[in-house]
Amino acid sequence: KQLAFAIVVLVAYLTIWTAVDMPKKTDDFKILEGEVTTTVEFYSGCASFSPVWEVVPLGFEGFVLLSASVLAYQSREIIEKLDESNWLAFLVYTHSVFLLIRVVDMVLAISGAITASMSTKIMGIVVALETIACILVYFLPKFVRIKSKKALREIPVQLRGST
Repeated sequence: KQLAFAIVVLVAYLTIWTAVDMPKKTDDFKILEGEVTTTVEFYSGCASFSPVWEVVPLGFEGFVLLSASVLAYQSREIIEKLDESNWLAFLVYTHSVFLLIRVVDMVLAISGAITASMSTKIMGIVVALETIACILVYFLPKFVRIKSKKALREIPVQLRGST
């Protein structure tokens, strides 16, 4: 029920974005002159007239990360056996660092300090690294814990009084 509501809100946001601020084609040219040859690099993409459409999702993600950090803090003593709150807090921290990098990239792109093609490349690398880092932060400790429990089970145990 809640997932369906979230999907409807997301589709409505994207529909309003497309209707109100139709994407425009952007072109980036770069001429590289060598000793013998001249190369023209060409980048073509889409952009909106207003940066608000990019700021809103980043702000929403910041709100979600703030909510997750409150959840990690509140659940730190509830389920001590699971030891999830420490990893949840570290996961929120990891997401926050990458969110900050994406915000800096967006500000540099909006101000014109970097080109749209460079911003797209940076964003692609950042999102890929964020995904890899978060998968490692969340799953690696679980796999290590499972592996260490298997190793403990394989240790032969000798009971007192047995021959």
